[in-house]
Amino acid sequence: MKKFLDLYLENIILLKSRGFHESNLNSPFKIGELFRSLKINLALAYKNGFREGENQTFSLKAVGFFNDCKDLLISTLNYEFDFQKEELRLKSVSFFDGKSMVTVNLKTPLDPPKATDGFDLIKESRLQIKKSMNRYIPVYTTNISRKKK
Repeated sequence: MKKFLDLYLENIILLKSRGFHESNLNSPFKIGELFRSLKINLALAYKNGFREGENQTFSLKAVGFFNDCKDLLISTLNYEFDFQKEELRLKSVSFFDGKSMVTVNLKTPLDPPKATDGFDLIKESRLQIKKSMNRYIPVYTTNISRKKK
């Protein structure tokens, strides 16, 4: 049971350090809800991983309002529990602002983006899409039929 508690506490510390906490996010959810969800999902992954003999995945949602509650940002934290190594890894973080979504695949689970980085990442993604679309020049063709003499 010690390993479970260690994994749980390590991830709470990591999430808090990156700003994923209801009070920091100005979230509509009750304070501590994200961490309760982590505890429940980790317990299920632990149980199912050992019972089924397979790694388990789960996701957590964090909802935040920024810029005087004008901007909504939904973050999805995607985890994998390795039952053999008894490790919990944060694999990716997705951000959604109501219009666009961007996913950051983590090279190391100990360095996720900050909760507030989502807006910048989405803005950067939109600019890249815009730039790539500007590279193409539209070509218009018309169907002109010529009369034979």
